[in-house]
Order: sequence, then structure tokens, then C-alpha cells
Amino acid sequence: TTRLVEVYSKTVLPRVLAHTTRLKDKIAQEYVMDCVIQVFPDEFHLETLERFLGTIPNLKSTVDMKSILIRMMDRLSAYVAEHGLPDFDMFAMFQRSARDLIEAKKDMHIRDILKIHVALVNFALEAWSASL
Repeated sequence: TTRLVEVYSKTVLPRVLAHTTRLKDKIAQEYVMDCVIQVFPDEFHLETLERFLGTIPNLKSTVDMKSILIRMMDRLSAYVAEHGLPDFDMFAMFQRSARDLIEAKKDMHIRDILKIHVALVNFALEAWSASL
């Protein structure tokens, strides 16, 4: 599994993300990002989360970036609920990504900003529910 994670993190994901950011179609970008979230194992996402989150702002401005961020949060919150938190501060990564996204999209509707914050709160509740 370690070798597969290495191939994914050094070869597969960088190529997929580079190709995705070059796509000119908003729907294609959303579809590929959703496929990455759904298809690859959680362990792969844990190793590459920062790179994945860093790609979101590079998508076309019309892409629903909020939904991509929320889907990844939801996916990894399920992992955290079952396996516990990893050795890095995943919440801080999501929080930074959310903040950067909100700051970059000055015209983001308040409803979308609240959806991002609700997803962050849900992630935190899932991550630390055992200690509450």
C-alpha cells in the first residue's frame, strides 16, 4: 500500500490535477475533481490533501469550488469517525482552504459561506466527538 500511495502522490495525482486545471469546461473540472474524491482511497487523500486543496483555487472561477471542498471534508470526516485523526492537523488545512476560498471569491453568496462553515463545524464534531 505504501508503494501505491507513493505512485499516486508523486505521479498520478499531480498529472490528474494539472490536466484538470487546463480543462476549459467548468463541468469537466467539477466532474474530474469529484471523481478524484470518490474513486481513490482515504489513505491516498490523507497523503495528498494539501496538494488537492491547493488546486481548488486554480479551477475556473465558475466552478462550484465550495462543493468540492465540502465533499472532501465529508469524505474524510467519515474516515476520521472510523479511524481517528491522522498525525497532522487536517482541520487546520480545511479551515485555511475555506478561508482562502471565501477571501478569493469576493462575490460568494452568504448562503455558500455558511455552507462551508457548517461543513467545517460538522468535520470538527466528527473529529472530536469522542472527546466531547
